[in-house]
Amino acid sequence: MWQTVKSATQNNEVGPLLPQPNTNLVGPQPDPSVLEPVVLQVPTDPQPNQSKLKSMTLQDPDDPQPGPSVLETAVLQDPDDHQPDPSVLKPTALQNPVVPRTLPPWPVQSSFRRRRRIGDPVPYIPPATLPFGELYEWGRLIGKGGNGSVYEGIRKSDGQKVAIKFIPKRTSDNYIKILGCFEPVFEEVAINLVMKQPPPSPYIVYMLEWFEEEDDYILILEYPWPCKSLRRFLSDNRPRVNESLARGLMIQAVLGAKHCLDREVFHCSIKEDNMLVNTSTMELKLIDFGGSCLVNPSGFENGHLGGCRPPEYPSEYHAGPTTAWSLGAMLYSMVTGNNPFKTAFDRMIANVTIDHTLSRESQDLINRCLTRDPAERATLEEISQHEWFQQGQMSGVAQESVHLQSGQEQRNRESPEAEDGLMPSHHPHRAGKIKHSY
Repeated sequence: MWQTVKSATQNNEVGPLLPQPNTNLVGPQPDPSVLEPVVLQVPTDPQPNQSKLKSMTLQDPDDPQPGPSVLETAVLQDPDDHQPDPSVLKPTALQNPVVPRTLPPWPVQSSFRRRRRIGDPVPYIPPATLPFGELYEWGRLIGKGGNGSVYEGIRKSDGQKVAIKFIPKRTSDNYIKILGCFEPVFEEVAINLVMKQPPPSPYIVYMLEWFEEEDDYILILEYPWPCKSLRRFLSDNRPRVNESLARGLMIQAVLGAKHCLDREVFHCSIKEDNMLVNTSTMELKLIDFGGSCLVNPSGFENGHLGGCRPPEYPSEYHAGPTTAWSLGAMLYSMVTGNNPFKTAFDRMIANVTIDHTLSRESQDLINRCLTRDPAERATLEEISQHEWFQQGQMSGVAQESVHLQSGQEQRNRESPEAEDGLMPSHHPHRAGKIKHSY
């Protein structure tokens, strides 16, 4: 455990309290007023760029460590010491040559997802206190996967139709720390809480509340009705849907996926099975955060990845380009009725067979999403503003989506952040760095 270094006050100059030498046995000491501040580090560790060093919180290394961007400044001091006015303090240096100059780097852990921490102001919703059976009734099974089973349900208090997901507890479950909550929170619950940060998106199915029982977690989710999965919807409209209908559905899928990345959530499974289509309004919503995780700005290796995997998988891959690839594959299936790749090798080399009966704009968008080099792939911002979405007829909700997105992009371009040349936080795979706003 990192030990606290004491500070002493002497003529408004503060420095670490070291053993006092016998002045009769040693030579004169250097003038502390001209010394430079240093940061503790193991001498054998590589020296970081000093301009990029950030303040660190003293913490037990057994406790999962957060990323540096969510740390808060801490003063190394004994709480019992008298503290001078910080505005007049002058830094001094450690003189003992055996004291390391900087703190060691953050420990490398085997699971990025296990060590993530979410800071304020995630709206923490504790598990419901009343028994599940007193509040809800559940009926037929509507979906089952590796993370749990989903049933139709009714809220007894008002008859509201809901979806109820039962998730068996496992020893391999991941948990995420949320500031303000004493205990780590089950990962899927924590991700759903992150997604509930305002403003909400109309393209996401949200968790309403949750229960923790002895053997299961129970999630109460919104249930659009009448609805069917996008895969079922496309199957019912074989061999393909026209570009006008595809355009209205795709813009909603893109904005739902973008909303996840804006919240620093990597859905990990963008595909037709995880999209619900309201058959009355043609509204589309993204569902199922069971395989999701927080965005890792340094990338991922291996791990769960559903949908159409990009050619860089299972080597290092990133949330943004991977999501763009999945959306491109989904668009191709919508407008052609086929998979974009005939073989696994075709996928590895991004050999897409383009249907030349499609419009020039749709062909261009598909090619930009399914580019082999992830650095050259279109970003989700570029996808949402592509010319294909600016033409033809779309449903009212889809047209409103495009107009809202255009207004937001204009505000982003006019923001001081954009003027300073900084990449906005909704550009996770090009920023190389995530701004933690939790």
